[in-house]
Amino acid sequence: MIRNKYSLPLILGGLFWAFIITVLRAFRWPNDWAEAHWLISYEFGFIKRALAGTLISPFTNYGDINSNAYLAIKIVSTSFLLFFCLAIFWVCFRIIKKFQFNIHSVLISSIFLTCPYIVMSSHLNGYFDNIIILISVFASALVMRGKIWSSAILLSIGILIHETTFLVGFPSVIFVALIQQMRISGVHGFLRMFVDFIYRYKLLFLMPLLIFAGIFINQTLFIDAAMIRKELVAHLSQFDFVQARRNLYVPDAFTTSFIDYLTRQSPAFFNRITAQIHVVHIGLPLLVIWGYCWHRLRGAAFRKTIFFVLVLISVLPLSLHLIAWDTSRIWTYPLVVAMLGLWGISETFPVEERTERDSLFFSIIFLMVMMTQLFIFTPLMDGVREQYANESRVLLYSPLLLLIALFFSQYYSPNRVDRSERSAVQIKPTGQHSYSINQPAGDINKIL
Repeated sequence: MIRNKYSLPLILGGLFWAFIITVLRAFRWPNDWAEAHWLISYEFGFIKRALAGTLISPFTNYGDINSNAYLAIKIVSTSFLLFFCLAIFWVCFRIIKKFQFNIHSVLISSIFLTCPYIVMSSHLNGYFDNIIILISVFASALVMRGKIWSSAILLSIGILIHETTFLVGFPSVIFVALIQQMRISGVHGFLRMFVDFIYRYKLLFLMPLLIFAGIFINQTLFIDAAMIRKELVAHLSQFDFVQARRNLYVPDAFTTSFIDYLTRQSPAFFNRITAQIHVVHIGLPLLVIWGYCWHRLRGAAFRKTIFFVLVLISVLPLSLHLIAWDTSRIWTYPLVVAMLGLWGISETFPVEERTERDSLFFSIIFLMVMMTQLFIFTPLMDGVREQYANESRVLLYSPLLLLIALFFSQYYSPNRVDRSERSAVQIKPTGQHSYSINQPAGDINKIL
């Protein structure tokens, strides 16, 4: 546990600095694909992903549409990226706080804040991924506070913004609801707990499911895809900044049904799911987060069930490989889902103040995984490569590395005295000693 009053702000400052550096490794302004998404609204019918464009349409269709739309998209997109970064860092801070500022929670947070998911999120500035995670964080927080209606509405909005919410944000929020219910009714047995869970959170299930089903059915049966696609092409062709044939590709993405995408993309599923570079880059931090979750669930009711569900919802986004071609983007989703799961566990099963040190062995493993991530290059979209050579990264990440090294040496110092040791001996006014029944004889002899 961090004892020194200066250590916590320094560690948090180091984490935030490393987080910003990781964001800057792939930051870019919205590309043509992202810009085109913001220009499509419900003016063309009830089609997927049109809510965001509808909300900013007063700004993109006003006056000089090229300059105004470009500026509006740039401001709104980057603002959402900023809010996303603040929300992600807040989640990590809550995890560290709930786990009593121990070194494992600091290292897990540093792993996540420097992982490929953060790199990819910055690279996708302007696309809707950051918004759906931001919505998922807020929806999870609402569930923790018993605001089921508000959470269900927020998730439904997320699905209308991008249907990926159904496989990324929605399961994350349901997981938080599940473990909340397990904490409340864990003593009554699994069947009673499950029935109570379904009854209490039925709205959280039904509203997003109905919204997703409505989009699916409408896209499959009721829209005239060819006609809407033609209208969207004409609409996007008005904007000079939508180039690289995105005025053709984006309309196809908006009007193609999920079934058609499944037919097109599913043959490549096996190659995508077994891509070695992603299995290694994502697998290492993912296994570490899972392992820490398992460790932190000690003593919790339904521990195995909770862990199984966490693993399941973490890998569920990989099923998007069946319908989508952006392999490197999809591969990063398990990391954020697992981290949101850890956050839910930390809020639901907070630990009591601990006096024993965390395992040195696992601390070294966590540190090695973090170090690996600082120097790997995440495969990005559009043939773009990350910034900063490894030599520059050593310098840029040095504040975090130095602070963790100092914290590491202090935490595992052989001269460190735990609170349990300090409380073992109490000085009475008479000058006599009283000894804890658990105090080792050797320590008592030293005191005497």
